[in-house]
Amino acid sequence: VVLYVSIVFEMKMEWEVCVTNPKRYEELVQRLPYAHFPPAIPPSATKVRFFYDPGFLMAPSRLQLRVTLPPEEVAAILARYKPVAKGIFHGSLTGHSSVPVAFFHTSDTMDGLRSNYEPFPETYLLLYLGPYEPDPRDRDNERFGLAVDVSASEVVYWAEGG
Repeated sequence: VVLYVSIVFEMKMEWEVCVTNPKRYEELVQRLPYAHFPPAIPPSATKVRFFYDPGFLMAPSRLQLRVTLPPEEVAAILARYKPVAKGIFHGSLTGHSSVPVAFFHTSDTMDGLRSNYEPFPETYLLLYLGPYEPDPRDRDNERFGLAVDVSASEVVYWAEGG
């Protein structure tokens, strides 16, 4: 007597490629645990850029919203978040070995590909709001915050890792 056992597994994998359409921002940001991101794109925002990569396997997720705002709104955002930042640095952190790098996925040269790892320019002030340990061994940990360029009146809300 031969016994055949048939086991059927149904696996549903939801994998999404990088999203750059700002119209999807509200839908996606509601699913994520980052309180510093605005719940909606501010009505006063112009030059809106959006990037979301959910990550896959060992690749970390990445989320950014870049907006140009009136100078008084940028000043208010800095006044709110600068006192609670766990680390404050100027852009182009690739030369600082003890700083976990945040990349500028919403730069003007961004093409929506996973391979875009451009650092923030020196004109941006990076505010690390989440877990920040100046230890090169912690580069893969979750990190999040803001990048602000006062001269361009731009704010980039960002999160990476996790």
